Amino acid sequence: MHTRRAIQIFNGPGAGNIGDELMMHGMWRHIPEDFHLHLILHENAQFQRQPYPARFSLERIELPAVRFELEGAEDSPGLLAGTTLITDVEGWGWPLGFLAPRMRYFRERGLPVDAVGIGADFLVTEEGRRLFKEEFVGVRSWTVRDDAGRDALIDAGVEAARVAVGADWAWLFEPPQDYAVWAEEALAATGIRAGEPLLVVNLFWQGEGESLPIWGDIAATLDRLHSGHGVQILFFCNECRHPGFDRTASEAVQALMTAPSAVMPNLYYAPGEAIAVLRHATVTLGQRYHFCVESVLAGTSPVNLGRSPKIAGLCRELGLTPCGSLQTLDREELFAAVTDAIAERGMRIAALQRTREKLAARALRNLDFFRLWYGYPAA
Repeated sequence: MHTRRAIQIFNGPGAGNIGDELMMHGMWRHIPEDFHLHLILHENAQFQRQPYPARFSLERIELPAVRFELEGAEDSPGLLAGTTLITDVEGWGWPLGFLAPRMRYFRERGLPVDAVGIGADFLVTEEGRRLFKEEFVGVRSWTVRDDAGRDALIDAGVEAARVAVGADWAWLFEPPQDYAVWAEEALAATGIRAGEPLLVVNLFWQGEGESLPIWGDIAATLDRLHSGHGVQILFFCNECRHPGFDRTASEAVQALMTAPSAVMPNLYYAPGEAIAVLRHATVTLGQRYHFCVESVLAGTSPVNLGRSPKIAGLCRELGLTPCGSLQTLDREELFAAVTDAIAERGMRIAALQRTREKLAARALRNLDFFRLWYGYPAA
């Protein structure tokens, strides 16, 4: 007899990142109707503009608490879902150090944990590899979003037979309503003129008090794109928290520019709202993984700034080439990448949509754990 319920271990939903919501809503809409999920959300979930599934038990926590309070949840298996969970490229404290006590909760009670549709990088620090060996290597099954993630887990000590390749949950997202009119009004409120070329930019703040050395290069390139091609510049925050996140980075680069630009309010937009805004973009330029995914879902042409292994992996999947890194950026290379994305827009969008269909089909493999461990028929 299978217990058809699980606790979704907190790894970001409700905290403020629109990309997390994009992934999770892509997954939640495919969970079988009779499967009960105990969903743990950050307290900022109250500001998210797309409602959370009413059929699940919802618990909001104030971090760093590790607790599962709703009746009947304490003996449920765990579920790790979405985002890049196995990585120490930007430090082992997040997410490995944060998730470690949550994983320990299940291990000490003899409860299994499955990881579905996650990202995994090769671990590069001694502490990261130690944490993984102690708290993560016993995960019952892994479904990762690409082949590189599978290789990384095997390198970290996971048996190959326990790792399958799916895709990011975000490729299964569908907006619950039409946001077209709302997006037109929201863009008009920022001063963006309809029908004129538009570059939507998403930037990532590396850390508290740290500016990126490439920001001057980005600002100079945006100025050149405006003066040479008449492109309007709009900064979009895929993370609503402030200060120290996307709005901080946007305003820092904006202050280095001479061309006019606008920063869209850093609200906790519904994923469908974000996609509706990006449908108006001629091209997008971003540092965040799911800003690029949103751009593809919106049917526009993205350019990615190099940041991490997961960005490189996404670009390989999509047939794109990232520009630079967090530390270095060639202005001519970036200018050419954006102008090429504009000039080849139609051809690129067609190719990206074909890849999108393949990735959405592959993302359905993430659901195999329901068949393996909970007795559901094959999808």
